[in-house]
Amino acid sequence: MKAQYIGIQHEARSGLNKPLPRSTYLALVQAALKTKAAHFAREAALAWLSTFPGDLAMGLCYARALLAEGRPQHALPVLDGLCRADPQWEDALQVYLKARQDAQDKNAFEQRDARFAREANALYSPVMLRAA
Repeated sequence: MKAQYIGIQHEARSGLNKPLPRSTYLALVQAALKTKAAHFAREAALAWLSTFPGDLAMGLCYARALLAEGRPQHALPVLDGLCRADPQWEDALQVYLKARQDAQDKNAFEQRDARFAREANALYSPVMLRAA
């Protein structure tokens, strides 16, 4: 008989069903991040945080997973909360700065892409009208 706890099943050697300890679950999420399984890491961290919302270390894993998925704009509010909860946590501050830079880079890329589309449309629209 197995018990399900936060999306992962675990059967202890004694035959009793026990939830995974926090340290094991955290190690699992960190391993997922290291192996570039960002989607799994995000889902697992979110499942944990839905039960234990104040877990700062798991919150940082969640934010790192969002960054690994290329979603810095979603990671920023999470990281902001972590940095407010512990302003001296260097890891959270470093990830926050990276997320801000990634968000700025993504925004700049999207602006360049939109400008290119407008310029290309203005350049090729008269050509397309003449061909029709």
